Amino acid sequence: MVQLSAVTLENPLFKRYKLFPGGVLAELACTAPSPQRDFHHLLITTKSFTWRSWKITSRNDGAKYHPAESTATHEEFLHDERMQSDILRVLGPKVLEYCQNIAHGFIDYLVRLPSDVMAKIISHLQLEDVINLGYTCKAMHALCNDNNLWKDIFCRNSPSAVNETVEELATLFGWKRLFFTNKVQLQMQVRRLRMEHASISGDEIEENASQFEEDIPKSHGSDIYVETPSSRSLY
Repeated sequence: MVQLSAVTLENPLFKRYKLFPGGVLAELACTAPSPQRDFHHLLITTKSFTWRSWKITSRNDGAKYHPAESTATHEEFLHDERMQSDILRVLGPKVLEYCQNIAHGFIDYLVRLPSDVMAKIISHLQLEDVINLGYTCKAMHALCNDNNLWKDIFCRNSPSAVNETVEELATLFGWKRLFFTNKVQLQMQVRRLRMEHASISGDEIEENASQFEEDIPKSHGSDIYVETPSSRSLY
């Protein structure tokens, strides 16, 4: 996260990409956990926190209650125990921590950038950094597992040009899986695919499968080992 400041907000780059449309940093709404079912709304802007609550009651009692609203600047929020307590009770500790980070001036800029800009940035990262970035949040996971990104990574690490055979395999399995699959496994998949879907004779199947194997690059990204948290599967 990058610390928020007046200078940062006036940055022409941030204005161009409209990272804070209408000055809004985050907006959340939900009902409180049982036994209460009140409705709550949290609005965070570049200048303040606004917490709204609607009491959910029977129709006969509704006239007695009115929506409640409290507002605090970022600095005031850090000392507003009641608002923080309500956020903790309704939205949970992770959201409260997120709010506290914003109040201290730390903003998550990366996830606010347009997808095409982030994709360009990710394409210049080292392979291990791409893998690790994909574990940070759902938005980064989607970007770091994009098929076009892994096609670019595959092509950069392949010693030979990508041919029609490789393109067909990538269509079936995806570029990321193709990148981390060794040649022997690819050959087995090609043989199985041909056996299942071809309507030609056994000799022709074997001949086509052998031709497929010859077209597979002798060496590619599958030779690269990336250590990831808990040695999780990459696809």
